[in-house]
Amino acid sequence: MFKSEAEAVGLNVPEAPSDLPLLPTSFQSFLKHDKSIPGIVIADHDKEFINKYYNSIFDTSENLNVTLLTQVSTAVSGTLYHLLTKEKFNETLDSTENLIYHYDWMAGSEENTTGVCIKSTVMYTNALSPAYVLNEWKSTEYSTWTESVWLETTARIFVQPGKTQEACTLVTGFVIFFLSIVSVYFINDRASIIFNTRPLVGC
Repeated sequence: MFKSEAEAVGLNVPEAPSDLPLLPTSFQSFLKHDKSIPGIVIADHDKEFINKYYNSIFDTSENLNVTLLTQVSTAVSGTLYHLLTKEKFNETLDSTENLIYHYDWMAGSEENTTGVCIKSTVMYTNALSPAYVLNEWKSTEYSTWTESVWLETTARIFVQPGKTQEACTLVTGFVIFFLSIVSVYFINDRASIIFNTRPLVGC
């Protein structure tokens, strides 16, 4: 069904090889409880990620195929409509219709420090792990990791000295060490002469 909806929007969706294991997706959590639950996993790759910026600070619309995402969204919407109504969705959405909009504030660029307000029909929900809902912080079934937030891209450079410099530093350290021992012994042995210490004589 999804394949036919995808072909209707000009999207080629080949089936994954039968010997390919299921990708690490949230669908696996459902299969752990009931392996008879039907479902599909949509991906743009078989074994390796095509998007080299996946789940990183550079995973933005500039590095994604927005047209492909639009086609996939249309195919998924058509499939869900057909499953719920048993009818094929053949209508075209009119942009002049009254739609339910969602407003979101997003951080702006360096020039726009106050941010921008986005008016869109896209809805979203928080991806909250059941471990936080059930207060099972030590859960091995549900993930409890959090995603890091990158404020800026930074780098640190550590200079590694050459072999000659390392050898010179080591030899210099040993020389200073032994000179310190000899100096302490010499001063301690001749302290009475160097510091001219005399016994106190009572008046």
